[in-house]
Amino acid sequence: MISVLSALLQGDKKMASMFAEAREFWADFFEQHRDGDLGALATSLERSQTAYRAIFKDDAAMAKETMPYTCLGCLYDESAGFEDRDLAIRTAKAFLQAKISIEVQGFAKEAIALFGLNFEDDQLYEVVRAHFSR
Repeated sequence: MISVLSALLQGDKKMASMFAEAREFWADFFEQHRDGDLGALATSLERSQTAYRAIFKDDAAMAKETMPYTCLGCLYDESAGFEDRDLAIRTAKAFLQAKISIEVQGFAKEAIALFGLNFEDDQLYEVVRAHFSR
């Protein structure tokens, strides 16, 4: 995320535009998949990886880094938190279960921690906790 922050701090209007496009992408995504179970949500994330990368002009590294942050970020309100915490937790778990790139899963673990999505009742939480206890 350092490269993203650096670009935004330097006033990169293209980066801001790509993030706005990512927000629209996820709004559409959740409009279609909001009610899906964990497996369906994971499959939908898998299928969306290529389309998401196109937002970042095929900068695969940037797309992999931002995908989980923008996805979870679209569900989050700075003053109210997650409107639908269950959906946010299902989405977080879906990122960890999806057959997506290992880089995206790594960034998903970081995003889950950043947004405070603790689902301690589940073994998947242990994966995230172990990632950050190294």
